Amino acid sequence: MTEQKCAMKVVSDDPDIKAELAAIQAICKSGFPNPHIIRVYGILLRDDDVLCTRHTFIHMEFCNGTLESYLDDMRSHHASIEPLEIAEIMIQILTGLGHCHTLGFCHRDLKLPNSMFC
Repeated sequence: MTEQKCAMKVVSDDPDIKAELAAIQAICKSGFPNPHIIRVYGILLRDDDVLCTRHTFIHMEFCNGTLESYLDDMRSHHASIEPLEIAEIMIQILTGLGHCHTLGFCHRDLKLPNSMFC
């Protein structure tokens, strides 16, 4: 048995999360995995009867950081990024987005903290 790191994202119930969960489930079940989209292993909904809330747990691939943290680290070390590396990062992001668009979904919150490095 091999141990593999994973992550658990916990989100509170709100109207926007329902659309996001539907998109995540459809992309994961499409049968066409993409190496530039985070793998989701499962989704669990749990009601808290005491607080009258619902939480959603998204079990997913573990990533080491975000594009934002990578750029901050480069800046703090006064390092520059080679144009080829920038192009490679952009190609990976656009390939993942293209895959979502092919399946009929649009990413509504594209920003540096949401671009993960796995």
